[in-house]
Amino acid sequence: MNSLERLVKEYKDINRNPLSNMGITVGLNNDDYYEWNASYIGAKDSPYAGGLFYIKLLFPKEYPDKSPDIIFVTPIYHLNVNRRKSNNGSELLGNVSVDFINWWKPETTVKEILTKLYAIFYWPNPHSPYGLDIAEEYINNRQLYELKVKYFTRKYASPLKKLKLDDQDWDFSYNEKDLESIKLKEQKENKKNKEKEKNNNDDIILAFSYNWRAEATIQCRPNELMNDVIKRCLNKFGISENLTEILLISNCRNLNMNFSVKDNELKNNSKIDIIYDVLFAV
Repeated sequence: MNSLERLVKEYKDINRNPLSNMGITVGLNNDDYYEWNASYIGAKDSPYAGGLFYIKLLFPKEYPDKSPDIIFVTPIYHLNVNRRKSNNGSELLGNVSVDFINWWKPETTVKEILTKLYAIFYWPNPHSPYGLDIAEEYINNRQLYELKVKYFTRKYASPLKKLKLDDQDWDFSYNEKDLESIKLKEQKENKKNKEKEKNNNDDIILAFSYNWRAEATIQCRPNELMNDVIKRCLNKFGISENLTEILLISNCRNLNMNFSVKDNELKNNSKIDIIYDVLFAV
């Protein structure tokens, strides 16, 4: 199977089984199977919440022996995304760090690429940064880093704004008052959420789907750690706990394994998709 046949097959597969549960949509640029467009919706519990991010996947003729380039078209404040001019010099684009996709192998599918790229919104890799200053900020002042992420997500990734690139884009200068207003709003929302949590101590029933097919339900307490809930769920599915990595997505949100069910803001009958080959160590 040559590269074009492989890409046509993968594109049809994604259209038959879309990644809408993760807020991801895909399309072709001018019917060219070597250039895909994709969009990601910033998930609720990430600092990119409320943003709509457009990316390009540029496939070489040597695909799948050679990995595609992953490029952010929407400006994004991220330590693993590098601002640069496009090949024709007409656009400013953001290259995703190569080390971020060092798991590439010819058997890797585009669906896996899109799924694993979703992790970029939750787990920046300070060990493979494009900007040392942003990486240092992420390590030493996480609160400031996340405030800036929220500020520039509103500036560049609002779904209400028409995407227009010019030389003024990817400008990450900011006003201290703007960051302070975001911080104050966040504090008010957190206080409101804590008040709600005080009045909700009932058992919670969680519904899990494995690889978008098998399903199971688990009854748990609000203060039970997600780590323990997942172990019970894996046992119920009959899946080995020796899996090295796993990612859980609920309503386009990542679940924090070391937080309680309550702290993950899960409600009764919340459905959780388990993607079994990414990011969970037991």
